[in-house]
Amino acid sequence: MTYTVNNGETLASIAAARNLQLQDLAEANRLDPNAELEAGQELAIPVDAEPAGPQLSAAERTDAALADYQQALAESARLPGPLATTPSARSALDAAVTAELAPVVNGVDARIPGAPTSQQTIASMRDTLLARHADDPAAQQALSQSIDTFATEHRADVLAQTDVFGSSVTPGDRLTVLGQSLASESPAVVTELLQQPSVQARLEAAAEWVGEPFEGVDDRDATTNPLFAEQAAQRLSDLTDTLPPEMAAALVERSMPTIERIAGVEGVYAGSGAYTDLSRAVGAMGDAPGAGAVADQVAEAFLPQVEKWSGFFIDPNTGILRNAVANGASPELSIALAGRLEAAGKPDEAGAALRAAAQGTYTLQADLNSTVEAYAEHTEELLTVLNDTGDNLSPEQRQQAIDAYVAGKGPEWQARLEELQAQIATDGGTLLDSMAALHDLPPELASAGQGIDAILSGIAGDETTQGSLSFALSLDPTLLAGPQAGNLATFLADEGQKGSDFLKNLANAYVNSQLMPAIGAMNPNDPASVSRANAAIGDLERNGARLFGIPQTEIDAGVARLRSLSDTLSDPGARLSPGQAFESVQSFSDAQRDLTALRDTQFSSGPAAMAFRTLALGMSGAAFLTSAQTTIDNPNAQNAIGTLAYSVGLAQDATAFASTIGAINAEGRAAQWGTGASWAGQFTAKFVGVLNTAYYAAGAIDQWSQGSVPGVLFNAAGAGGAIMTVLAANGTIGAWGGPVGVGVMMIATGGVALVQYRQDINARTDLAEQFYRDAGIDASIAEILGNEASETANILRDGLDLSPAQIQTLAKDFPEVFWSPPEAAGTVAVLQANGIGANDAHAFLTAARADDATFFQRFADHYNNRPSNSEGTFDANTRQMVEDSFPSAAEIAREAAPELFGENAEERDQAVRDYENLPTGDPAMTGNLFKDTSDTYRAEIVRQLQEDGMLDVFVENMATSHAYNGWPEAARDGIEAARDEGVLSDEQAATYLSQLGF
Repeated sequence: MTYTVNNGETLASIAAARNLQLQDLAEANRLDPNAELEAGQELAIPVDAEPAGPQLSAAERTDAALADYQQALAESARLPGPLATTPSARSALDAAVTAELAPVVNGVDARIPGAPTSQQTIASMRDTLLARHADDPAAQQALSQSIDTFATEHRADVLAQTDVFGSSVTPGDRLTVLGQSLASESPAVVTELLQQPSVQARLEAAAEWVGEPFEGVDDRDATTNPLFAEQAAQRLSDLTDTLPPEMAAALVERSMPTIERIAGVEGVYAGSGAYTDLSRAVGAMGDAPGAGAVADQVAEAFLPQVEKWSGFFIDPNTGILRNAVANGASPELSIALAGRLEAAGKPDEAGAALRAAAQGTYTLQADLNSTVEAYAEHTEELLTVLNDTGDNLSPEQRQQAIDAYVAGKGPEWQARLEELQAQIATDGGTLLDSMAALHDLPPELASAGQGIDAILSGIAGDETTQGSLSFALSLDPTLLAGPQAGNLATFLADEGQKGSDFLKNLANAYVNSQLMPAIGAMNPNDPASVSRANAAIGDLERNGARLFGIPQTEIDAGVARLRSLSDTLSDPGARLSPGQAFESVQSFSDAQRDLTALRDTQFSSGPAAMAFRTLALGMSGAAFLTSAQTTIDNPNAQNAIGTLAYSVGLAQDATAFASTIGAINAEGRAAQWGTGASWAGQFTAKFVGVLNTAYYAAGAIDQWSQGSVPGVLFNAAGAGGAIMTVLAANGTIGAWGGPVGVGVMMIATGGVALVQYRQDINARTDLAEQFYRDAGIDASIAEILGNEASETANILRDGLDLSPAQIQTLAKDFPEVFWSPPEAAGTVAVLQANGIGANDAHAFLTAARADDATFFQRFADHYNNRPSNSEGTFDANTRQMVEDSFPSAAEIAREAAPELFGENAEERDQAVRDYENLPTGDPAMTGNLFKDTSDTYRAEIVRQLQEDGMLDVFVENMATSHAYNGWPEAARDGIEAARDEGVLSDEQAATYLSQLGF
């Protein structure tokens, strides 16, 4: 009797399903009990074997195995050391769960329309198994682990069947297809897949295929003709580029015989091609287990040639190592080679190898800046209209106009735009990866690596490169992922200016790539998961002050809150069972207390506050999802997460936040960021992406409220690909479009040097008008806003700090003030002098028009005739002009800024006129202004001296060269008046009075 193995099954599960002893089944098939099985494999079923026990149903076998496992755990807890039967009890439970799940999951016919997927069937079965033990969280946890094991093995079995067929198919093609199918799979699935005999056979065949170019080549030709080595190295590079790191490492290790022949080419003939490709293959291994040892093997193979032909390899200008990095290959092989040279007692050569590799980063820097420049050239017309239209459009209107512009340029233009964006992200990632590897050298290379950080500092400190990296990080914040990137982020932060856009963008990417995946996947029931989250918190504690540019004390306060929250969530009493989770989210009272405390923690930096709040939401939300055994796609879970977001102050409205979560596009880039996290479980994988989207969206709102357009645009770009509804209660931020528009806006405002647009003012005006119309603005208003390429609109908007809605309303109701720059500048000057801001501008202009229909001409003439170097006099005269000629407008001004009007205000205005009209800077003439005048007048004179930076000089003169004619006494009266009016503090006044001798 035979049996065909199905996906996910093991010898143990098949034995359990047939009530056989595992050993009997293994012996019947001459297999080890732990042997890896593959779907389709035929097994012999012993028909005369003794049954393993009484005949039970699949569910009964699972429950019996669970009881045995729990009993083994209890007995183990009472003993001083681990109980030997506990692993076998765990294996028996895994086998029983697999025996129960496998027939159901494998029995679904995927060819039937509407049939559930394997993952959906496993999720349904999970609910069934856990429901049988709804009152026993420990049992549910044990079952979940076994279900996860089955899901991993089943997925690996399914993927192992991915293949390609045909007479021209090579072993490389077969491995490539398999590797591509693993793009979004977890390392656990990849590790399980690598144990499959058929996969190991594919790796062996692919390794042999890599070496085919050397077939029939004698040793002499192999060492003097680089062609064979280049072909083989390129095959290996192309293959590893399609594989996950673990599989790439396995292939490189199996290809060592071929690599030794590649490395054996005499350095004088070698060239850079083969070494560059092998460097790419080594880089593809990433931080996979054992990757370092494999890299050392490859480096060891090159050591003889490097020692023999060192100049060809380590010359800083033309050497093979320099060229490899310059061509975009990872420096990891060169670093390993430096390590082998150091171990061989050649520290000078080791240092030269590292410096040669570091020199290659200059080319990567130039490549990135060049691509950004090409992007600016390609979009110069759009960049110009974005700069011209400024902030006269809301983000939604701006995005609508950009979309229309892009559509109008045609598919070829858009394809080139997207190509350049992708290249910027690639170039930025290559530069960052190389810098990270060279900055984070092994300890044994500390001495040899002296001077490397100086090279990297020069690159990181370059202002143009900072702008280019900012743009690259806005397109893909995950460029800072990886174990070495965290250290690089702090290194780059040291080179950025505090408060700069580069530093803010760097901090955002650091949160996204280094912190959010671990914290947003925290499972309170999994100690390893909790440990990863706490490690991320520790990393934030060490690096946060440098990245966010705030005091360490503030970072410490936020970290303490996060640790308290972690402790609370890790408490078994805080966990929820699936049956009570949705109804009991409010019962997370301790967690909500910690969230509220973090919300109330004061930070001097908005980005830091957003980071801590989002991390807290990630930690509590992940704990909720794993406890409730559900995903973020569940509407009830979205409501629960919204409640937590409200508690931590990340959302002003829990329901709106829940709606936002539901609106995130699962296909968008941000929503996918978390799915590749190696530790993201099935309940939290998408949640990490949701967190990143929420983080950037909340950051955009925060920056929008502060008037920071670059900040808004970076955060919008960070959420690129996600469709978000309003997060703020006031409805200021609506739906964001795709990454094309926000990427363009980032470049337009991010400080990168742009190509000067060369069309004349008329062409720019036409372009601006069309842009406004495409934004959905009425044609007549668009014409007004676009006048003079929006110069007049921008004068009004900047001068009065108008919002897009306010500037558009003024254009509709007061087109005359937009006619030319004098009308716009005159209007701004009159309103500013009368204390009129954005909120009162419309009412003031309405009243002014009622007083005199030619108000705009009067304002322009008054502004054009202003006295030079007498701003205070102009403002005072402007207020008087409005009082005399525009009584209705003056009434609006008195209500808006009462401090500028009245008897005291008139005295202050007169003081300003008299001070600015002094014929010379003679201290005596200034001193006379304090004689026989009011305290209000005198205090204003002191204010004018202080604002001009002349108060100290004046007092010194009154105390020394002018200590007669009553001037010291007059100065005393002025100082005392300024103190009483609040112009000077008591301490300042006392110092001046003492200097005057009083």
